[in-house]
Amino acid sequence: MLNRKQILNLRPEVKINGQMTMLDWFEIYEGNGYCIIRSGLRHADNETKSPYHYNYSVGGKDAYKKCIKHFNEWWNNLNK
Repeated sequence: MLNRKQILNLRPEVKINGQMTMLDWFEIYEGNGYCIIRSGLRHADNETKSPYHYNYSVGGKDAYKKCIKHFNEWWNNLNK
């Protein structure tokens, strides 16, 4: 299971229109009773072309653990 540091260090490559290579990344925000993990690469038209697009938030008890678990399930499924 990837931990916080490993998630923040991920830099998956994305080919846009088969030509331009860009790097995506992930951001983690957490506070009292909430956690958000989302990918950083966004486009001006608000339509991402990255297969690594991710945006998940959860609130309540154990929000951080739930968020990390959800990310890992998504990441593992994406990389099968």
